[in-house]
Amino acid sequence: MRGLLIAIAVSAAALGQTVEFEAASIKPSTPPAGGGLVFFGCRGGPGTNDPALYTCQNLGLNNYVMTAYKVNAYQFSGPDWMQRAQFDLQARVPEGATKDDLILMVRAMLAERFKLVVHNETRTQNLYELVVARGGPRFKESTGPPPPPDANAAPVFPGMGADGYPALPPIRPGMAIMNNKARLNVVDSTMEAFAKQMAGQMSAPVNDGTGLKGKYTFSLYWNAGRPRLNARPADGAAAAAPEQDFGPDLMQALQDQLGLRLESKKGPVNFVVVDRAEKTPTEN
Repeated sequence: MRGLLIAIAVSAAALGQTVEFEAASIKPSTPPAGGGLVFFGCRGGPGTNDPALYTCQNLGLNNYVMTAYKVNAYQFSGPDWMQRAQFDLQARVPEGATKDDLILMVRAMLAERFKLVVHNETRTQNLYELVVARGGPRFKESTGPPPPPDANAAPVFPGMGADGYPALPPIRPGMAIMNNKARLNVVDSTMEAFAKQMAGQMSAPVNDGTGLKGKYTFSLYWNAGRPRLNARPADGAAAAAPEQDFGPDLMQALQDQLGLRLESKKGPVNFVVVDRAEKTPTEN
């Protein structure tokens, strides 16, 4: 069902709040000379240690749109070039702005610099419900949040543990993937938040149907590069059996390690669809 076109340039007077950056510079990303590690993502802005400066590096235009509309990759529909077109952003944020204000500022910037126009659309597609498997959950409620991290401690970079999966600090939330082996630490978190993390891994919506209302701490490991054994094969094709055991896929890991499972369903999913976007932003 096609929705109405969304006007991105929001009226500050109508909303009673600031919706534009004080100043913003956005330009195509420059690959680092000689290769090497590349930072990808955003930092700063409201709620951080640098609330007045919001910066993004090597971010695809599609990611800016997803940020501006608070949708996941599986809810975005736009031309392929938006993934390849990467931009760096440096923006001054007005004093007192909130995280919600920041989203409106990114929307306004996209409309002004890229002439972006989008619309909302509801589509029926595959989704999942996270439920408790037979035998019940294999984890207990959290005893409380972990102590705050030591600001003076050196950063910890995960290595491979003795079990062949990334080793993470046991009382810190986080996720690492190395050589297709993944480990996720969930610390003092709700099942609703965990379901959202699983949505990112499944590239589809995951709703919490566990009925578990507490907060929980546990660890989960799986082979992120292995096809799901219970994935439905293409019409007329037989499911290929793995030649050797590479470790559990995510579906197996959820059931064997946590006593949870994902039920496949169909349902309505909201999409943000790009109607128009310029490949080159207007001058800063």
